Amino acid sequence: MFSSGRADELSQALGDMDMLLPPFTLAMDAKTTSCLKRHELAGLDAYMRIGLGPETPTHVFKREHYKRILKARDLVMSMSKDHCEVVFRRGKLYATNLSQTSTTTLNKRHMSVGVLYELHDGAELCLFGWLFYTVQATRYEVDSMAQRQILHETMIASYLTHVLFMNPLITRTVNALLFGERLSFQSEYHGIASGLALSEHPMVGLKTGFATLFNLHKALVDGCCVLHLAGHGLPGQLFFEGEASQPLMGTAVNAEALDQCLQLAPPHAVSGVQLALLLVCHSASMAGPFLRYGIPHVIAVDASSKLQDWVAPIFAQRLYQELGGGQSVQAAFDRAVASVRSHDLNGAEAESDKIQLLPHHGDHHDVLFPSLRGTVAMMRDPFLKRFPSPFLHLHAAETLEFRHKEAVVVSTYLARPPHHPFFTRLVLLTGPEGVGKSHLARAVGDDLALRGYFDGGVHVIHVQAFADTLDTAVLGQDGYYDAVQAEVSVRLKAFAGASKKQCLVLLDGCDVLLRRQSDFESFLDSILSSQNDWKLLVTTSIAKAPLLLGFSAQTYALQPLPYEASAQLFAKLMARARYPLSVYHLLDTPGFDVEVHAEVDLWRILATHPIAQHVLRGLPGTITRVVNDIVAGQTTVDAWYKQSLAP
Repeated sequence: MFSSGRADELSQALGDMDMLLPPFTLAMDAKTTSCLKRHELAGLDAYMRIGLGPETPTHVFKREHYKRILKARDLVMSMSKDHCEVVFRRGKLYATNLSQTSTTTLNKRHMSVGVLYELHDGAELCLFGWLFYTVQATRYEVDSMAQRQILHETMIASYLTHVLFMNPLITRTVNALLFGERLSFQSEYHGIASGLALSEHPMVGLKTGFATLFNLHKALVDGCCVLHLAGHGLPGQLFFEGEASQPLMGTAVNAEALDQCLQLAPPHAVSGVQLALLLVCHSASMAGPFLRYGIPHVIAVDASSKLQDWVAPIFAQRLYQELGGGQSVQAAFDRAVASVRSHDLNGAEAESDKIQLLPHHGDHHDVLFPSLRGTVAMMRDPFLKRFPSPFLHLHAAETLEFRHKEAVVVSTYLARPPHHPFFTRLVLLTGPEGVGKSHLARAVGDDLALRGYFDGGVHVIHVQAFADTLDTAVLGQDGYYDAVQAEVSVRLKAFAGASKKQCLVLLDGCDVLLRRQSDFESFLDSILSSQNDWKLLVTTSIAKAPLLLGFSAQTYALQPLPYEASAQLFAKLMARARYPLSVYHLLDTPGFDVEVHAEVDLWRILATHPIAQHVLRGLPGTITRVVNDIVAGQTTVDAWYKQSLAP
């Protein structure tokens, strides 16, 4: 089904019209009415009367639908399975013939397949033989006493911003497979949603999805005002998400492929896209297809430049706030660039100069979201509740750093379909304490669930957390094991009763259960035997040998981070805590000279500091703990390290 598109003519008269009254009606022609009466089906007149507008923007005439209506009569049915589609877009009505074999006509002229025809008031649409419709355009009478005080929710979506995110785990290019850095979609989405919320515009709508060629085409078919693409790219390429056959394998889409996709989409006059926002590195090199499609305003990143991750949320928030406040594209762009330039991070001015409004010499004074007379006061709902984030539960995936290749491997194991020769029902994730097993497992599960692999969701059982609440001395070793297994069984039964869809169960911290490995193997076998739609992801620190199961299983050993990655993570965590790494932290580092190393990144110096080898040891859990201690004590790396060595 199509979602509601823009309706500019209607939105200008919102205060004057009854929102429940459709602007167009497909009414029975006299020929059809007489045919229904002749076959004693006159009662279907009201049923077959079709209203189209912002609330019901599309209607598809299907053979099965009419067969059910007329199966008791002798009317001839020569209708195709999907016969004809009628769509309301931007205050106008269009029809498309969907069948090669149909005889559908408009004003007695045959309709070519796949071509959009505008239906004017009084137009005659003949689907076949006896089924004639006449288009009737509703005239709205202004009655200030009868103005509706509540705007219909579907009309809010007529000023739609459609956001497509692209952050594939792996991207296949002509020459190589690329592993892209994970982006914070949650931050960018929050910037967009909060900007629209701050504008307090009652009509704006927000829709999200993953960027594939199919979803891009569908977004243009559905119609929107702003098309926003966020993610990764290289000069001349956008890294789209994988299609249904290979969801984990992204696609490098070049300008030619993008042109072909846009040529197959409805014309720009129908899709109604006024602004394409490409907050992607080097994206100006991909602006051409959008401009050729007819989009008058394109915001992109300089073709030779990469954009820092922090820029997109800040720019997006101010841009959407200004657009929603009734500013022109040019004014909103200028103020959004100024908000980036005024940020307190180093290099903010250089980052702001990378963002371009194209075409360079075009007229960008269009107002996309005009203010509505007297409606703002009516809409005092909490706006962020209108834009619920699909990324709120993805904290683990959003904060997973320096583990991208590991995430790809574990995701690949879990994503294999049943017909795959290495189909996997269970993945055992091992590694030393603090190496980040739980974080990686949760991130992978959330990421796959968001991409549609586990409709039943990801269910987490914190096995070790429960085990820590038990008294081993009272229960004894056997009783201790039995109590933990019994608790896990109870929680698994609760999941089993809640959903019959495919889901992932994460058993986090199974050291207690693995001390009796044969019993634990039998327990896992029983789970997988009774729940065919489940996959298991198990984390432990003590596994020595592979699990012997009746089902396919994979073991993956998570290794500590290299020293350089450890130092980078340390520096990032310090910066997020607003206590950034400085030269004063590292004055006692062997071989460090402030003048000699003035242009060297400080994290590189930290990688040679004794703390990296003797304390951090590449363990993210330890790195987080040390950063928290340093920030809490407002001390330096050198001072903390000396104190840790003190007896």
